[in-house]
Amino acid sequence: MPNMSSNIRTILFDLDGTLLDSAEYARVIQEKLFRNHLGRELTVEENLSFRGMPTREILAYINPDREDDLMDECMRLARVFLNEAVLFTGISEVLTSLHDVGFSMGVVTSQSDPEVQMMKSHLKLDQWIELWVSADDVLHPKPDPEPIFTAIGLMGDKASQVIMIGDTLNDLESGKRAGVFTGAALWGSTNPTKLVAYRPDFTFNTPEDVLKLIPYFQSG
Repeated sequence: MPNMSSNIRTILFDLDGTLLDSAEYARVIQEKLFRNHLGRELTVEENLSFRGMPTREILAYINPDREDDLMDECMRLARVFLNEAVLFTGISEVLTSLHDVGFSMGVVTSQSDPEVQMMKSHLKLDQWIELWVSADDVLHPKPDPEPIFTAIGLMGDKASQVIMIGDTLNDLESGKRAGVFTGAALWGSTNPTKLVAYRPDFTFNTPEDVLKLIPYFQSG
């Protein structure tokens, strides 16, 4: 764990499985797409493997020749089931506390830009979140470090001032490769043991545990 002299000013969050309790929401949409286009059920293994994967890669898995059509259908289904996507309990309070201390906060997600725009309106996170980086904003999404580098550049921070928090190995690998601190969001992870074994700088069992970053905050 970093020492108490560490200067953390910016927190980057993954969205699905970290801020957003969206596992059931995503599963229902994926099941509909599998039935409509593959004529079969989504397997448990496939559903788990899609966690943290960019939406467009999931659609390419279903049918690489109809990715644009599938994105349109995905968005129609997303609007139908949107109320199933909710913030994890405690997230609003945690974001408020971090914002009040002075942390800058952003979201780095593997969702597409259309999905991000829909979720921004649905979740009302802009009162806390200053920056959104979607998979469409970069050439190489997580686990590549490019999304983190993009966020750092837009926020005007140094890597040593930033932490990336997420629930998948893709989030942690992206953060490590970008040279920022990493935090495992165990509350949303499907494999917390594997996440801890990746040796993130911080582990958070609950959203409230993220508040232990407050002693590391330094302004300026």
